This record gives sequence, structure tokens and C-alpha cells, in this order.
Amino acid sequence: MEKRIFENVMDFLRSYDEDTIQFGWNSYGGGGFNDIEWEYGWNSLGRKKIPVSIDNIIKTIVEEHAEPIFENVYSETDAYLLNANFYPKEKKVELTVSVEEYVSEDRTTEDKLSSDKPVIVYMKENGIDFIECRYDGSGDSGEINYFTVDGRDENLYMWERDEKKFVVVETLYTLLENNYSGWEIDEGSAGTIELSSDGSFSISHSWNTREWFETGESIIITSNDFN
Repeated sequence: MEKRIFENVMDFLRSYDEDTIQFGWNSYGGGGFNDIEWEYGWNSLGRKKIPVSIDNIIKTIVEEHAEPIFENVYSETDAYLLNANFYPKEKKVELTVSVEEYVSEDRTTEDKLSSDKPVIVYMKENGIDFIECRYDGSGDSGEINYFTVDGRDENLYMWERDEKKFVVVETLYTLLENNYSGWEIDEGSAGTIELSSDGSFSISHSWNTREWFETGESIIITSNDFN
């Protein structure tokens, strides 16, 4: 690209009377720079429109210089965000890239069930002191996948099939849903439920989320980068 074209674009952007105009494009699929969705970009001008011809030149400026900042970055979710801050008055552009990562948020809930609850009655009648289970879920699906009774591994499927024992499994799912509704949707969650025969229970819960993080990689573009 010629230097005069770069400077003409900057002169045009000055007409918006903004110190900084931000443009952004996402990249999904793990390809980084090669998967940038140029056609779905956005900018910070809101309802102010940018002519298609100017927008195409802006994309060309960014596309010609952005690839190197992707060389040393990695996203756990294969999602990247390319930002381009245009400074019309200074006639320079700063390119940065952010990555999306998995993040967990831990919480603990403790409470007590009344002694007349069917599950507590069942535990006392059958000499059970302590029940523990682990669960996880995501994408609208989740389940309890590990289950112990007084420290012994038990087959959860068999407890679900047994009408009398089912009250235990049902209670565990109810405790989970009542305290952490939505535990199985989106990125989901994981955790442990502990239940004692005196009615006390605790849920150690970890929410899974996704967040964007700046990588610190950047490139400055000025008119000196063009012929």
C-alpha cells in the first residue's frame, strides 16, 4: 500500500473528531490469523457509518501487518480477538491480540436438612453415616458420575434403579439444582456434594466460564511503514 493512501485514510478518520477509533475482528477454529472473520468486524463509532471503500482500506492496512502478533499466542478455546486502535490525529495504528481462556470460579454452600426428610430417614434406618458424590456437566448435559457410601464406591445406576435407594440420588440432584441452577449449561461446572446422616450437607462447586485476556503482543503502524 502507498503511504499517501494510509495518510488519506487517517485524514478521513479525523473527520469523526475522535482521538481513538477502535476496530475489532474475531478468529475462531484455531487458525489464529488465518481464521479471522474480516466480514464480521465491528468498530467503536456506533451509528456513524464508514464508507465501504474506506473500510476495505482499513482492513487491508490491518491484514498486511497483523500476522506476526499471532506467532507467539495461544488460546485454550481456539478463539482470538484482533484489535486495531486507529489514532487519526497522530496518524498511527496499534494492533493488539487477545485470547479466550477457560476460567473457574469456586463456591461452597453448607446447610442442613431436617431430620424428617426421606433421605435422612433412609440413611438412619440403613446405618449410613456419610454419602459423597461428584458431578460435572456442560452443553446442557450433566450428571453425577462418582458415588460413595461410607467410603465405599457404589454403582449409581443400581441406586437409581432401586425404588427405596432412589430417594438418595433424587435428593443429591435436588440439592444441586436448588443451590446451583444451570450447573449443566454452557461451559458448565463440576463439584462435590457431601451429605451426613445428621442432615448437614456441603457442596463444593466450581463454575466454568470463558474470559478474554490481553496477550501483551502489539504492533505500531505509521506512515513510515509504507512506500
